[in-house]
Amino acid sequence: DPITRAGLSKYETGKVIPNDKILEKIAKIMDLDISYFYKDHFPDYQIMTMRPVQTNPKLDAEFDAFLQIALEQRFEIDELLDCKKEVPLPKPVTVTAGEEDKVCDIAQSVRESFAIPAHPIASVVELLEDQGFYVFRIPANFEIPCVAGYVMGENKPFIGFTRIEFIDDTRWMILKELAYFFLKCDDTEVLAHMTRVFARAFLMPKEQLLVDVGPDYCEPSFWELTLLKQKYGISKVEIRRRMRDIGLLPMDPALESLRKKNYLSARKKLDSSRDALYFSESPVSFKLKVLLAYKKKLISRSKAASLLPKQYIQMNSWDS
Repeated sequence: DPITRAGLSKYETGKVIPNDKILEKIAKIMDLDISYFYKDHFPDYQIMTMRPVQTNPKLDAEFDAFLQIALEQRFEIDELLDCKKEVPLPKPVTVTAGEEDKVCDIAQSVRESFAIPAHPIASVVELLEDQGFYVFRIPANFEIPCVAGYVMGENKPFIGFTRIEFIDDTRWMILKELAYFFLKCDDTEVLAHMTRVFARAFLMPKEQLLVDVGPDYCEPSFWELTLLKQKYGISKVEIRRRMRDIGLLPMDPALESLRKKNYLSARKKLDSSRDALYFSESPVSFKLKVLLAYKKKLISRSKAASLLPKQYIQMNSWDS
C-alpha cells in the first residue's frame, strides 16, 4: 500500500516506527541499504556552505538530509578503507572591485598548487577528487545547480553539482563554486563577478593562451574560437571574456546591458549545441572506493548496490 502524507509525517516526527516492509520501500526510493535504518546513531554534521544556497523553502530540510547522507556515506567508506585524510582548507583572500588581475594571479597559484601549471584540464571533477574534495551529483529535483562547503571539524571540502545541458557550462560552474574557497568580499555582486573571473583564469592560463594566439591580437576568427573551445573546454563567450580579462580584446561598454546579456546567452547556447565537447565530468573516486570495499568484503553486495548508480547493478559482471 502507498505511504500516505500523514503516515510519513508520523515517521518523521517519531510518533510511529515503520515496519520492515515500509523501511524496505523507503530504502528503495532513497537508494539506501536497509541497514542504514538500523544504525545505533545518526551523525549530525555541521555543514558550512561557502555561500547561501537558494532552494525551494519546502525542500530545505530534504536538501540538508541529502547532504548529510551523501557525506556520511563517503566518510564511512573512507574509514573502512582507512584512507580518510584531512584537506587543509585555504584561507580566502579578500578582493575588491577592479582587482581582476589579483584574482587571475590567485587562480594561477591554485593551478600550480594542484600541479597543473599550464595544461588544459581534461576533467575538473577528477582533478578536485584527486585534491581530496568530495564531489557528487545533486538530484535535479532540488533545482540547485551547484553547492560548495565543508563539514566542521572534518577539514573535508565538498562540491555538489547538477549536470546541466552543456558540458562547458558544467565545468565553468563547478570552478566558480571552487572560487568561493579562495576568495571573499563583502559585496556579493563583486564576489560573484570575481568567481567568474577565477573560473576563466583557471581553465585558460594566460601564459598558454598567449602561446596559442600570440601577444598582439585583434579579433578571434570563428575557427580560432572553435579550436580554443575544444582545447580548454570553455564556451566561446567565456573565451572572449577571458581575452578581455588579460587585455587581448578591448572591453565592450555594452557588455553589462540586459540586451547584450540576452544576446550572449542565446549565442552561448547556439555555440554549445553546435560544438560538442568530449570532456568527462563524472565523479568516479567514490564509486571506485565502494567497489574496492566490496571486493575486500568490508561491505555487503546490497550495501554496495545501494551506493552505486543503478546502471552498475544492472550489469551482470559488475562484481566479477
